[in-house]
Amino acid sequence: EMDPIDDRVMLKTQHGGGKCLLGYNTNRGLRIDVKLRTEDLRGFRPYEELIGTLIHELSHNWVGEHDVLFWTNYGQMRVEYL
Repeated sequence: EMDPIDDRVMLKTQHGGGKCLLGYNTNRGLRIDVKLRTEDLRGFRPYEELIGTLIHELSHNWVGEHDVLFWTNYGQMRVEYL
């Protein structure tokens, strides 16, 4: 599970703009972290959201950038799983 503090650090260093980071992939799948809990830490995110985030991060194992190839692969993986 992604540590909520990691989310705040990643927001400041990479993403900015107040975008909520739901997961990240380190070294093309060596480590994948997914934010399981809601922002208030009182519950868990919906299953579909967690799976969508995991599929997104798994797609980065093959394609690093968010380009057409990435989104094609991501879409295909979603169709196959969901």
